Amino acid sequence: MSNHQIECITAGSPRMAEWDQFVSRCPAGTLYHSSAWLAALTEGMGQDIRIHFLTGSDGIQAGVVVRESRKFGFSAAHKPWATAYNGLVAANEADPSAINALLDHLEKRYHRIRLVHSPHVSLPPLGKNWIQASNFTAVLDISETQKTWDRFDRHARQRIRKAMESGVTIAPSTSFDDFHALYRRTYERQQLQMPLSQDEITATLSRASASVAVTCFAAHTKEGDTAAMLVVGQDVKRAYFMLAASHPVLRKTDAVSLLWWNVILMCSKSLSEIDLVGMDVQSVARFKNSFSPRPVSYPETNFCSSWYARAIMSLGSGILRRRGRLGSR
Repeated sequence: MSNHQIECITAGSPRMAEWDQFVSRCPAGTLYHSSAWLAALTEGMGQDIRIHFLTGSDGIQAGVVVRESRKFGFSAAHKPWATAYNGLVAANEADPSAINALLDHLEKRYHRIRLVHSPHVSLPPLGKNWIQASNFTAVLDISETQKTWDRFDRHARQRIRKAMESGVTIAPSTSFDDFHALYRRTYERQQLQMPLSQDEITATLSRASASVAVTCFAAHTKEGDTAAMLVVGQDVKRAYFMLAASHPVLRKTDAVSLLWWNVILMCSKSLSEIDLVGMDVQSVARFKNSFSPRPVSYPETNFCSSWYARAIMSLGSGILRRRGRLGSR
């Protein structure tokens, strides 16, 4: 490993172009690893977003994306907000040496690490302080839209037809204040605290839509009310349903289903699949399954340097959440 070096860069680094080329080239690279998305998070929220990567004679070999924080004398590497995958992107996954060297570097820098990897990564055996779990997302094949439609269950097709007949319309939107309002209602309906302020959400999405392949779509009733909104991202490999929110009363219009169908049609013009991003919430998973995606597993790895660090950081984060000063970012 003597020919390898590890670097840490932030938004605006002259090496971001090289990083983007690496991400685009590697199967595990996603929109969420792109410098433009990371810049949107940095500028929109003022967070410390960092890319750690290892280089060799052939350029970048492996890298990860984290949000860095330091509290209570401990350092942590988090998954950034609205970032489905921040984990390993590797040029040669058959050879674990680069990955192991990068993980060793992260272990020395942080007391606690959370990495959520894309479904297209293969991990080497991890050290004793790492815990690995398998999660599931849903991937929808949109290569042939008629076949995509035929695979929907009858309830999904009925919902789409109902919304069309009631006059629901779909259009791109830059009204991120409207998205925040619906997003807040979604949290209130689940009796959860909003993790971010209105300014943070609107600034991040506005920045992302201006520089990344991120678009917000809105569904409006025939009376002109906003019933649902969906934030969609794209890279050269696939589309991602990044964020969604709906009006608690206007959900009965089934505008969400028509919104999804319209976005599927739009994405199918240039891409062959959509990552619907996550199946963790039972009601959300039931809705997504009505579109007949295929379940795909992806790994999550968590590191803590010691039980003492885990206890102190968990206790401190809990205190701050109760004070309303820290959300589940």
